[in-house]
Amino acid sequence: TYCEINQIRAKSATPDGTVNKLYAMFVEESLKTAEESQLENKNPEFAQLMQEFRDGNLLYELMGTKVWNKAMQDTLGLKAFYETVKTKFMHPQRVEASIVTVKAADLKGMQKQLKKLDVAGVQKLKANAKNKDNTIETGMYEKGSNPIIDKVTWKEGIATPITNADGTVTLVKIHRVMAPMPKRLDEARGYVIADYQTELEKQWITELRTKYPVKVNEPVLRSLYK
Repeated sequence: TYCEINQIRAKSATPDGTVNKLYAMFVEESLKTAEESQLENKNPEFAQLMQEFRDGNLLYELMGTKVWNKAMQDTLGLKAFYETVKTKFMHPQRVEASIVTVKAADLKGMQKQLKKLDVAGVQKLKANAKNKDNTIETGMYEKGSNPIIDKVTWKEGIATPITNADGTVTLVKIHRVMAPMPKRLDEARGYVIADYQTELEKQWITELRTKYPVKVNEPVLRSLYK
C-alpha cells in the first residue's frame, strides 16, 4: 500500500532502485511514527507540555461557550446587565449646536435666519444652501471636541459672533444644553460586553468552586516549605 501511494516520490532508473528507495522511506517514516507515539511515555517534560496544551484548548473552548460567545449572543442578559452598570458609561455635559460660518456682509441676514431655526431647520438650510462660501454643520459636542464650541458660553441661543482671520464670521447657535447622562447600550456596547464577560467569568468560577470545593492536603502543603 505504501509503495502504491508513494511510488512517484521514489522514482528510479530501475524497479529494484525504486523498491529500495521506497523501503528506506517506509522504514524511516514508520520509525518516526512509532517514536512520536511514545514521546509522552519517554519524555515527561513533553508529556507535561502536551497536557498543558490539551488543558489550554479545553479552557479556551469552555471560555468561549461560558463567557465570550455568551456575552455577545445573550442579548437579553446583556440588556439586563447594562441596566445595572449604565452609570459607569456616561456622556459628559454636551450641547446640541449649529456652527455657521459666513462672509461678514451676510452676518445680519444669517443671524436673523438662524434665530428662527431648530436643528432640522439648520440641516435643511445646509441642504438647500446655494452660497458655497458659507459652511454649516450641526451636531452633539462635548468639551474639547470642537475648538469653536469651546469658545462660546454654553447656554441656549445664538452666541456672540466670532470673527475669523480671513474676514469671515462664525455663528454658533446652542439648541440645547444636555446634562451628563448614561450612554445608550449601542453607544457603549463594546465596553459593556467586556464587563459582562468579566461578570460571567466570575459567576462561572463561583459555580465551579461551589460544585468542586478545593481541599488542601496540609501535609503536602507543609512539605513544600521544607
